[in-house]
Amino acid sequence: MNKKETDVRESIYTEEGEITFKGLFGFLKRGWLRLVIYLIAALLVVTAVYGGVKFFGRSDYGVSAKIGFSFKEMTAGHNPDGTNFDKEVIRSTEYVRKAAESTGLSDKILKGGNDVGEVRSRIAVEAVTSQEYLQQFASLVAGGASETDAALRLSQLNYKPTEFVVSFNNYEQLGLDKKEATMFLDGLIAAYGNGYHETYFAKTVLDESVFTMESGLYDYLDYAELCETSYEKIYDYLDAMSSEASDFKSSQGKKFETFKNELVFLQGRLMSFKAFVVDANVSKDIENLKIATQTAIANLDAEKNRLTEIIASVKDTLANIKPSTVTTFPGGGADAVITVTYPESYYALQEKLISYQEQLADTSAQLKKKNDIKTALESGKTPQDSDFVTADSLIAQIKETSEMFVEDVNAVAKEYADKEIASSGMKVVVPTVYVSVSPAFPAMLAYLCGVMIAVVAAVIVTYALGKRGKVKAEAKKKASETESKEE
Repeated sequence: MNKKETDVRESIYTEEGEITFKGLFGFLKRGWLRLVIYLIAALLVVTAVYGGVKFFGRSDYGVSAKIGFSFKEMTAGHNPDGTNFDKEVIRSTEYVRKAAESTGLSDKILKGGNDVGEVRSRIAVEAVTSQEYLQQFASLVAGGASETDAALRLSQLNYKPTEFVVSFNNYEQLGLDKKEATMFLDGLIAAYGNGYHETYFAKTVLDESVFTMESGLYDYLDYAELCETSYEKIYDYLDAMSSEASDFKSSQGKKFETFKNELVFLQGRLMSFKAFVVDANVSKDIENLKIATQTAIANLDAEKNRLTEIIASVKDTLANIKPSTVTTFPGGGADAVITVTYPESYYALQEKLISYQEQLADTSAQLKKKNDIKTALESGKTPQDSDFVTADSLIAQIKETSEMFVEDVNAVAKEYADKEIASSGMKVVVPTVYVSVSPAFPAMLAYLCGVMIAVVAAVIVTYALGKRGKVKAEAKKKASETESKEE
């Protein structure tokens, strides 16, 4: 080892034997060959290891989207009707098939022996821990609770997730590319959303079958009474919707309150038709109509008597239920306060009593109508041919206008559900995105680690060599000084 090399190596260290930045820079500048050799060796090793893992390992790839539910029942894990929410329904066979069909991918996805079960196995639905839950958890832990106790206490609150990540993984094994996989997942979420919407939020509930059926199958009065019953149900629906959606107005400017007014006009026209049929004795079989009317009166009369007896019995039972009384003297004064409390059975019976009274009122009203019809039928009036022509014309008008009316109401109800109610149901929080996760570490990180290892190795080796050179130089110097003293 010559003097110049020894001096360079020694200049890397301080007197305490530590490496200095100046010395390290000098080493990197003068010892570049050794550093290059180490770097090449490290990069070759990283390339071999990473390439092998990449080749033999399996990369996880897929597309995913986040959906959320914002109605209040969901925070307790329930659907809007109170039933338990099941996230696995999202990837059910029904919706997988609908998604494949709606996107035109049925043949491609299910070809080559793939079945719906195999497609479903690549779909995952994972709950997202809400920010509110995390905040409560952090607060409990910060307050001194252990993580286990905090999780237990939060579980007792029955707080459930309201957001879920839906993923479609390893789709290439089904013969799909990224664009097709994205299209399929979007179709799956849309199919599920539509199904959920129809099940829990759709408001198209009015039945128009009475107005589309062949009225010729019924006698005039029978058909009029069918329409009358349908009108009553429609009115109850519109009355409820007028309160629920009082501020809603459709794109055509329609409100549910407006429909109520239109229905009142339709009901008035139906009553006029019914009165005409009864007064003129317009019937396809007047004798059969008389018999049917008499039978209906007998049945209604029996029902009226039954309800009257039940109501009397319930009233007697209520009268015999004695309340509990508690007397208190607030502030110790002389004014007594008496609190009366009845058992739960008392209030349950009261509700039943109200229901029976409502049924009795309805039955009495129907009985009166039938008796009025019976009186008219017994008048002996013979209808003219023109009366039947008029009745047929009126009934055709009732059918046409009623059918159009129901269609209009259902259209507005659907628009209301789409714009107002569905917004509080299921929605896409994060659109579908592509994800790729490999079991091998990322290439950039791997090569960066290789470079760092090469530099560290070069420094350690140089340190060791320099240390050994310094020791040898000191030994040689000491030996030379010893020889000089001996001479």
